[in-house]
Amino acid sequence: MKDNWRTWLSSLLVSSLLFTMAAPAHAAMNDSKTAVTVGEAVYVTSPREGTAYLVPHKVDISKLEMVKIAVESGIGKKAEVTAGQPIGIATDGLKFDTYLVAAFDHEGQPFGNSKVTVLEDASKPLMHRVFGHQQADESGRESFTFAFNRKIQPASGVSLHNSVLVATYGDVFKPLSSNDEIYIKDNYVFIKPEKAYLDKSFDFKLAAGSVETVDTQERNREVVFYQMKHYLELEVADSASFVTVKAGTAISFKVSREATVYLVTRNMAGSQDEFDRQVQNGWASKKVVGTDEVGRMVQISTRAWLQGNIAWIRLAVMLSW
Repeated sequence: MKDNWRTWLSSLLVSSLLFTMAAPAHAAMNDSKTAVTVGEAVYVTSPREGTAYLVPHKVDISKLEMVKIAVESGIGKKAEVTAGQPIGIATDGLKFDTYLVAAFDHEGQPFGNSKVTVLEDASKPLMHRVFGHQQADESGRESFTFAFNRKIQPASGVSLHNSVLVATYGDVFKPLSSNDEIYIKDNYVFIKPEKAYLDKSFDFKLAAGSVETVDTQERNREVVFYQMKHYLELEVADSASFVTVKAGTAISFKVSREATVYLVTRNMAGSQDEFDRQVQNGWASKKVVGTDEVGRMVQISTRAWLQGNIAWIRLAVMLSW
């Protein structure tokens, strides 16, 4: 992998895109919960009879055979579903990960999907897993997240506003302002600053003892992320969370700095060289955004998916610094 390049995927930056020749009917398959602790069941209510599968998010759920292989190999679960009746899918033995709930009818046709995170239980120590960033939502605020491996809550007697600290351009760490939004959901600490940090050099710190597990009240260690200056703003012309377009049409977007942007399948990962190989093989698209195109709407092709089936696709961004 080139030393001066790093891939930042749309799971942190931009909306996902669904490209299809005809939009399918989807049903929300998970009954309200966005996260469960391993051992708890994921409950689903299906509009039709069939089989519901719970598989890691990297599994291509558009291919039933791949879903079945995941279950047979022990990294996924399944349960038969009856229309209108809540059914639980066991999570015993599953690893900490984001999972997809995918339903197929008796003819093998998909008719619904949803997402849920399976967290670790009290047998595992509380650990911070990843720091994330998402561009502005409907409220106009970008968000940052500290993600843990277990369900958490604010530690007793602790103010989150005094526990989440930020430093810009190498300055000292300071608490966020009272106008900055901070809250906890499941295993995440969400931070939504009033002022944007995109294109700035900044550091984030979560003080030790700020959060605790909901079951054993185990508290976190200090978590610090330095020099978070590589983010950029990427805006897709259609502002919806998920966009459905016909394969072969172009997608309009703009970025806030020079970048190389790839349109790739959801599960694709790797170095820039790997992305370029996928472009050469006709499985991805590429657009180099130069200085004169920064801040302007440009287009990237979806012709690579003209001959394929329904596919979830994301934008991936390569930045240099």
